[in-house]
Amino acid sequence: MKLWIKYLIAAAAGILLGILLPLNGGDTEVYLQNLYTYVLHIGRYLIFPLVFFGLTIGTYELWMENRFFKLYGRSLAYIVAAAISSGVIGAVFVAVFSPDRVPIIIEEAQVTPLPGLAEQFTRVFPKNLFNVFTGNGDFLLPLVIFAVILGIGLLRNRSVSAPVIDVFESLSRVFRNLNRVVLEILSFGLFFMAAYRTSQLRGMVDLELFTQLLFVVIGAVLFVLFVLIPALLYFLGNRERNPFLWIFSALPAGISALLSGDMYFTLSSAHGSVGENMGIQQKAGSAMLPLGAVFSRSGTALVTAISFVLILRSYSSLDVTFVQYLWIIGSSILISFMLGTVPGSGMVVSLSLISAWYGQGLEEGFLILLPIAPILTALSVLVDIMVILLINQLVADRESMVRSVPVKDFL
Repeated sequence: MKLWIKYLIAAAAGILLGILLPLNGGDTEVYLQNLYTYVLHIGRYLIFPLVFFGLTIGTYELWMENRFFKLYGRSLAYIVAAAISSGVIGAVFVAVFSPDRVPIIIEEAQVTPLPGLAEQFTRVFPKNLFNVFTGNGDFLLPLVIFAVILGIGLLRNRSVSAPVIDVFESLSRVFRNLNRVVLEILSFGLFFMAAYRTSQLRGMVDLELFTQLLFVVIGAVLFVLFVLIPALLYFLGNRERNPFLWIFSALPAGISALLSGDMYFTLSSAHGSVGENMGIQQKAGSAMLPLGAVFSRSGTALVTAISFVLILRSYSSLDVTFVQYLWIIGSSILISFMLGTVPGSGMVVSLSLISAWYGQGLEEGFLILLPIAPILTALSVLVDIMVILLINQLVADRESMVRSVPVKDFL
């Protein structure tokens, strides 16, 4: 049975269980939340070694072929363009459809603060290199930087580094195979994730207050997924490829993103989609996926722009001015590049940060959207991973690093 079929069956069965289970004073949700956490840990278990060995050998091969700077340059250019486009689309959607204001609701929350630049620098370049391997699993950039440095270092004396290259190639294949095993486990684990998300949705109070906002966010997400991405695939990629079939090839990663709301968890399925379904060469995918996971949060920029405009309207009877729209777009874009340390709570952190930057009594304005934070997070991560996969595909097309994969051979 194909992986995407297993994922769909697990998600549908989990949703049904979440609907049927009684919400008996919160006990059910606590049990499901624990199961959700266990599955999340399993999904993220292999990501760091998978990225490390794949990126190291991928960097070595790309440098040998004189493709390193071209591939990374194009990837970064697309990441910036995607963030700008998403911020603008979010502002346009909320301006055109203008959802009703949300009543000011008093909520309490502890939001994980983003580390400052000095702290991030010391985490990327610690005094002891081995500290890169002993983090809490929420910051991929230190490992990415070391893998790139090591991959380039293997070029200096190839007669000495040849055994290391062989070992890294073997370990990269081993962890790719292990990741396939993890994906099979997740085809069962997503059942519990779907059940938890459904019960969480059922337990949300006053959800009707946010109906119009959710319609705008979902409309913007659907526009990006089924209009913008197919158009970009057609005009910037291989025109012989069916854009909607490409979206189908990314289905396992999309389901993982919606149910987990966690970028690093979704990377497991994304690795499978890139290599097995999209036919992107391993050395290209191993380089671009980690880069996207750290810096490309265009979906978060999209949802942040829409959400903060509504927050601003809810706290003021005045219309949002054009200058304020520009400020919101710019801030959403800038923040999207800073969320590499929060793979599972980027949406809430983004809203809290933009509220703090705006000031004027709105430092805690993001709290009024906390009741629907899980929905906003899931939708933002869905767009995040789909845009990352789009960037992988477009860059690989430009570099002729793609093979055709028939649908029957999809993972």
